[in-house]
Amino acid sequence: LVQTDLGAGGYRLAWEKPAGWAYTISSYRVWYQANSSAAPVLHSRYQVPATTVASTMELIAAGLPEGPEYTFFVTPDAGPCAMIGPIVPTAKPEQVGNFMAVRNTQSSIEFEWTPPGSDSDGVPRVEAHVTT
Repeated sequence: LVQTDLGAGGYRLAWEKPAGWAYTISSYRVWYQANSSAAPVLHSRYQVPATTVASTMELIAAGLPEGPEYTFFVTPDAGPCAMIGPIVPTAKPEQVGNFMAVRNTQSSIEFEWTPPGSDSDGVPRVEAHVTT
């Protein structure tokens, strides 16, 4: 990834398609973070459609707040099914413990819980819970 500061909150980014990538790339997601952040946070603001013609991709990232320097990251997107294949559950996930509502307003409720245990090697059995 080559980044050029254009001034006034703009950067020119250029990168090459990853060599040996086994999946069809549908687009690239560009992430950035301000280097001056006390707690660095990655932001995804740009998505660039992949082309089959160009071996070098380019993006002008504009409209960023002036002042801080930025670090950019580019990740290819091949779609979730292409990346991981079919998901075949091997067991029912364990329940969370101590599930309770801790705060509520007229438009939201915040919950807390204790995650289920870990395997013998310390790896959590469940990586995330999605509440809908």
